[in-house]
Amino acid sequence: KALVLEELLHKLQRVMGIGMLIILASGVMMMVRLHELWGAQIWFRIKMGMLALIIINGLLLRRRVGSNLNKVLFEETTGDNFGKVKTYFMLIQLVQLILFIVIYVLSVFKFN
Repeated sequence: KALVLEELLHKLQRVMGIGMLIILASGVMMMVRLHELWGAQIWFRIKMGMLALIIINGLLLRRRVGSNLNKVLFEETTGDNFGKVKTYFMLIQLVQLILFIVIYVLSVFKFN
């Protein structure tokens, strides 16, 4: 079960990375094309800050928890450690989801 989970998370991490690159590229393109229009608006600045938090969350926290998962998988440990790693992954995914929802809301309900 754990090996299947690790393989699935590895594939999911690629998809998340591609999604983050697309979001980042779209933000950069919007800044280049409409710098004076959106660059001065606070919602766009908050959105770019949220994107930075998503990248930091994905790179730092997920990698740390992924290394803990590898330790649990390839060492003789108790099932309690696997439960902790699973909980941490769920929390990281929940934070990612909340940040994406905030970005979406900021994009839909633009405010000054």
